[in-house]
Amino acid sequence: MTARVLNLGLLKAFSDFKHLVQDISRCEDALSTLKAMQERSPTRQVQMDIKRLEKEMDT
Repeated sequence: MTARVLNLGLLKAFSDFKHLVQDISRCEDALSTLKAMQERSPTRQVQMDIKRLEKEMDT
């Protein structure tokens, strides 16, 4: 393999990692918002959304 191909592979890996970090950050923000909503007015739907998001973050 040439150095160019290896560099492109590294760039792709870094790009994928950046997207994963952004997705995790969005999930954490959404979870924080849902938990704040739950404290103000707990509903079954909010609780289900929290559980779904926590499960999604674990996988």
